[in-house]
Amino acid sequence: MTSRSPYGDQRVAITGFSMVTPLGLDVETTWSALMKGSSALEGRVLDESHLVAVAPLPDGDLGVSNRVRTVSDRTTILGVSAATAAMESSGLSIGSNDVDSERMSIMVGTSFGGIGSIVDEDRRTRDGRGRVSPRLITRAIPSALASHLAIEYQVTGPVMTYMGACAASAQALGEAMLAILAGRCDRVIAGGADTLFVDPIMWSLMASGALATLAADESAVEAVRPFDRGRRGMALGEGGAFFVLESEALARARGAQIYAYLVGFGTGNDAHHVSAPEPSGLGAERVMRMALESAGATSRDIGYVNAHATGTELGDAAEAAALLRVFGDGVPVSSIKGALGHSLGAAGAMEAALSVQVLRTKMMPANTGIEQPDTGAPPGLLFDPSQIEPGALVLSNSFGFGGHNVSLIFAPGDE
Repeated sequence: MTSRSPYGDQRVAITGFSMVTPLGLDVETTWSALMKGSSALEGRVLDESHLVAVAPLPDGDLGVSNRVRTVSDRTTILGVSAATAAMESSGLSIGSNDVDSERMSIMVGTSFGGIGSIVDEDRRTRDGRGRVSPRLITRAIPSALASHLAIEYQVTGPVMTYMGACAASAQALGEAMLAILAGRCDRVIAGGADTLFVDPIMWSLMASGALATLAADESAVEAVRPFDRGRRGMALGEGGAFFVLESEALARARGAQIYAYLVGFGTGNDAHHVSAPEPSGLGAERVMRMALESAGATSRDIGYVNAHATGTELGDAAEAAALLRVFGDGVPVSSIKGALGHSLGAAGAMEAALSVQVLRTKMMPANTGIEQPDTGAPPGLLFDPSQIEPGALVLSNSFGFGGHNVSLIFAPGDE
């Protein structure tokens, strides 16, 4: 890197991570499918007149207990699945003498928490199938996932839930980085989960023009093409991703494998509109530059940008304009939402996990589905998987309804 981080030699190590996505129920399966150009997008019927693009998880064992499945909303189940695997990959033993539960934290991002449980319970009781469950609140409350993880891992430090729309789990990761660098925590379990396949959410997204609608004979991939002039909106996805973050000193002291480092974080708000981005992309530009400054890096140090681009006209255009001002035409860019859909509050953590995979494998994924780049699309769009420059950093963008903007920067680990 060409300049010095404001945090000196301190770094935050990623010693564990995992994910469950529409392309697979673990990191390796997801990554393999993505690099082969696979897409999880499909059509789902809302009624006889409306077919929309979605990206559900594949069938398979999520590795959670019967008790968790019985008492939890699906968002919590997906988060627990990813967090459990992340902890396993970290090799961290909660009961060991070098782990202080009071100096551990949990930071979770989600958009609506357990709204699916609320909708299901409302339908069940209105249909006369019993009284309201006393467990509805504990299933549906947005903090349910964070609370479950705190109990599971006996974390008595700060347990936080962030709800910054589509930037929520990226915000959780950035705040975790700051908490460790500030000395408030030694370790943080951070990430997010979301699943929003419930009628009110899907109808609202469709009515707003964000969710791609399909003709009867049309595939979802044809409609969901981030940065393509033929794009018509996003595919609603689901999933979760979690990380174990530690101070580098503690990670090295216990001989942990360091998959990557989280070195940069920028966060802010457009303060422009409840759903549309600021058209020029000034808010997106601001957080990217903030992340670069916090990493002690310049735009030349970035070897790949994982773009937020969802396939909506306004969002893609604003991000493209911001990328051009920050990077010119000198950085490779791709959006994975043509393959995975958009999992809203979980998207930032899922894309952070794939950013770590870029650094681990030294390969960058291509844009899925793009055929004709739109006017103003980033010049560095990837049409095929490509190698990243040795030692380069990866920047991941997450932008959400209400103007929430987050950029994260990752550096190679020690593998």
